[in-house]
This record gives sequence, structure tokens and C-alpha cells, in this order.
Amino acid sequence: MTNPFIIIQYPYEYIDIALCTEKTILKQIKIDKCQAIELLIPTIDQLLADHHLILTDLACISVNRGPGPYNTLRSIIATVNGLHFTHKIPFIEVEALPLLLKAYSEPTIALLNAFSKRVYFGINIDGNITQELCAVADIPALLEKYNLNNNKITCIGNGTVVYKNELAVLAPQLEIPTDAPLFNDLQIAVNETYRLMQEKRYTNSFTSPVYFT
Repeated sequence: MTNPFIIIQYPYEYIDIALCTEKTILKQIKIDKCQAIELLIPTIDQLLADHHLILTDLACISVNRGPGPYNTLRSIIATVNGLHFTHKIPFIEVEALPLLLKAYSEPTIALLNAFSKRVYFGINIDGNITQELCAVADIPALLEKYNLNNNKITCIGNGTVVYKNELAVLAPQLEIPTDAPLFNDLQIAVNETYRLMQEKRYTNSFTSPVYFT
């Protein structure tokens, strides 16, 4: 069995922090997004103490780079960068849109809220995932770009809820499942982290949030 690892992600409304081994979540704690700076390190310490571990026992720390609300995400990633630098703990990067799309057949669109009538747009076609920032009003043009303007296509992510009314008018061919996930499931992020650990695909330098210009 490999050493345990910590995984952290920010699904907009709270922060998920979990201690895992291989593909198993040993313990998961959610903290309020407004307390990210105050509680992130104490929560990691608590998870480790509850399992009689210290930071240097970890195989790595995995962080979901988003995209997502930038200020809180930046605080989380700055903390992970600090742990990596201070304690020489390897870390692994995962990203929300590819993880969100992983559980769905192709083609599927994922939309995460970027605020101000904009979304982070991800699409999976033939196993290739493309991501970009766009205005909600530009989604019909993107569907045409990918030759999907006349197709029924599954659409998931919290952007489908925030901009439900706009999407119904702009892109009526989008089909939004009633159980569509708003963000990637933590277990999917855990599985991806373990896969990257097995392939030894660690990040050796500092990381930063996913950012689209």
C-alpha cells in the first residue's frame, strides 16, 4: 500500500479536504470558503493527527487547480505551494473541467460559472478536452465551431444552473440532466490523483490556478 495523500478542491461553496490512500477516502472535511486561509492548515493538521501521521508521511498533496472563483482558489494554491516548498512534499495537479467531463460519454459540454455572464467552457470530443473562457452569449458560436449546433448534447456543471434561462433561449439543443453534477465529484479527483501517482507525474515546481485570458 502506498503512503496516504491529502487532496484539496474548491467546488465554489465550500472547500473539500480529504486524507486518502490509493483510491479510498479515509476522512473528508468540508470547510466554509470564507475561512480558507484561517482553517486550511489546521484542518490538514487535524486529518493527519486523527490518523497518527505527520506531513512528511504523505506521498503527496493533490490540488484541484480549478477553474473557479479566483481569490479563494489562489489562497488555497498558495498554501499548497508553501507546504511543497517548506516540507519538500511532492504535489499533483488536477483540473475541474476534465474531471467533470470524465464520467460522461462524448461529446459533452461542461460549464462552470465565471460570473458576469461568463462561463468556463469545457468540451470532450473524441477524448480530447478543450477549455476556454467565454461569454454565455457566445456559446452558440462555440457549438457551431465544434459542429454541434444541430446536435443534442449533454451539458453539465454549475453554469447550467446559474444561466439556465439564457441557455434555454441561446442553445435549446443542450440537454441538462436532472442529476447533472455542479462540480467534479471528489472521488473522481481521488482516482485521478492515484493514477498520476502510479505514473509518477508529480509537479516539481510551484503551481497556479487555471486561468484563461
